[in-house]
Amino acid sequence: MKNSIKILHLEDNKTDAELVNEMLKLGGVNAEIKLVNNKNDFLMQLDKEKYDIILCDYNLPDWDGLHALIETKKRFGELPFIYVSGTIGEERAVQCLQFGAMDYVVKERIDRLVPAVNRALRLVKETKERKKVESELAKIKLAVENAGEAIFMTDTGAKFIYANPAFTRIFGWKPEEIIDIETPRILKSGFHDDAFYKDFYTKIISNKPFNTEIINKTKNGKYIEVENKISPIIDKDNTILGYVSILEDISLAKEYERQIVKARLEAEEMNQLKSYFLSNISHEMRTPLISIIGFSEILIQEAENKEYKEIAQNIYDAGVRLKQTINSILSLQELENKKVNVLLEKVELIGLIKNVKDEFEKVSASKGLYIKTIFERDEIWLNTDPNILKKVIENIFDNAVKFTKSGGISLTVSRHDSENISEAIIKIADTGIGISRDKLDRIFSPFRQESEGMSRPFEGMGLGLSISKQLVELLHAQISIESKLDKGTIVKIKLQAIPDENKLSASINSLKNKIAEPLPNSNGKPKILMVEDNSGNRTLFTRYLEKDFDLDIAENGISGIAKADTKQYSLILMDINLGPGIDGIETLKRIRALPNYSYVPIIAVTAYAMPWDKQKFLDYGFDDYLQKPLDRNELIEKINDLIKK
Repeated sequence: MKNSIKILHLEDNKTDAELVNEMLKLGGVNAEIKLVNNKNDFLMQLDKEKYDIILCDYNLPDWDGLHALIETKKRFGELPFIYVSGTIGEERAVQCLQFGAMDYVVKERIDRLVPAVNRALRLVKETKERKKVESELAKIKLAVENAGEAIFMTDTGAKFIYANPAFTRIFGWKPEEIIDIETPRILKSGFHDDAFYKDFYTKIISNKPFNTEIINKTKNGKYIEVENKISPIIDKDNTILGYVSILEDISLAKEYERQIVKARLEAEEMNQLKSYFLSNISHEMRTPLISIIGFSEILIQEAENKEYKEIAQNIYDAGVRLKQTINSILSLQELENKKVNVLLEKVELIGLIKNVKDEFEKVSASKGLYIKTIFERDEIWLNTDPNILKKVIENIFDNAVKFTKSGGISLTVSRHDSENISEAIIKIADTGIGISRDKLDRIFSPFRQESEGMSRPFEGMGLGLSISKQLVELLHAQISIESKLDKGTIVKIKLQAIPDENKLSASINSLKNKIAEPLPNSNGKPKILMVEDNSGNRTLFTRYLEKDFDLDIAENGISGIAKADTKQYSLILMDINLGPGIDGIETLKRIRALPNYSYVPIIAVTAYAMPWDKQKFLDYGFDDYLQKPLDRNELIEKINDLIKK
């Protein structure tokens, strides 16, 4: 039963027991009553069940009410015990009250039963609440007395009324020396101006808790920096009785912070420049080295003039040296920085964005902001890292919500298809505070944002966008921003999308029709396909391989798939970054799905040369990995070995 109490009733007279039961019902006492009529059953129920109150007759055939009371108090000292009996005499009644009975009701005055029960339950409740409060106060006192922070209390006039031992340890003042003295006379350092104290006292009289950092003075004249947490002491009538302050000595931490800030400011621009440079050096510097080393090697082998041969050798040696220097720098970067691993997989963009939007619905609604979504396609598939992409969208969405006070955020997702390229376009537009023109041109800068305060005036935005830009670049995508102060901001992200299957098939079939099926190879050379978008690299690799192999060239992934579907090759050399269109990883997957290409060796030939890149490309399904720039003999040897296997 709801809100019912459990009563154990010791009574040998059934009529009297029914009378008690009826009186409780009439009095509005919602009770579950267990009736027992002898000693053994009474003791068994005490040990078996938990009861809220005991009702007991005094005179019993095999026992008496006094011993029932004694046994009850042995087990449950605070359990209310009320006698409901005939005349037991004043002496016995006093004796029972002395042993712990809460009340007795004479059966001739059974109308007193309900008030007695209610009074007993109320007293027990009040006793429990009082003891709970006393226990909590004892814990609080123990915690305050043993706290490491200085804790003191003042009256409404800012006079000390209490200070804990930590206050004495930190400030040197004993409680008896400061009681009834105003706090400024004891703690004021003189380091803060009138404006500081005006703000300080304004916060105090607001009667709300607040934190502040302040320089105080100890008894011996030492100055210490503390974090002061101040709260009003308010009684049940909402009257302010005083204030409690918790002071933590942060002098050492603040000194460390100043040293760190100083060191960071001195090194920030150099560290940012180095980080940005090293993260891009692999692809940006290795690409021209492919031609420098490759063509100089050809000149060494083919030049007849001795002087020209020596010049070519010097160029070759310088290129190799630069390649080695780059490798050393990248190895240093691996040791100094924890790098982000990009794990590509097939991802459905609309579902991913809906999940991000759902994460921000609650906080947007709490600010009264709308979130409007426009999806121009039901599905858009990407070959990307979902965790990195989700983080980028979350960063931008977080900025939009954080810096928009009214209006809301509009999120549009579309896909743009051209002949061989599909692009997914994500546009996040807000009606927020915007960015001023003089900040906009530096908003993505990884070099200058800290030293020029970009993260301070736009808290979290400069850093978030800088991180997002670097993450977007890891996905070979683009991010751009448009903004007007007090008007809002639009952030666009463009990513390579996977074309529709029917569109891709049409493109491949179109190219297949343009490729004339050659006569069977009669010169005995292995037939090789090279997929490479860089014209200089195509020329160089042709010079490397044309004498030993029957070489075909594809300038992009779609063309490579079409050629592989038309001809049977012994081996394929695959660049990774193929410019617009699908990349080398997606091209690999689609060629593997063609008949007779499950076991044809496909080598990743790329300028992505970080220490972990080789294993990453092998995990994607490439049979081997060659790092640009590469040695001609190494390339030919690798091809021959794989064809033989």
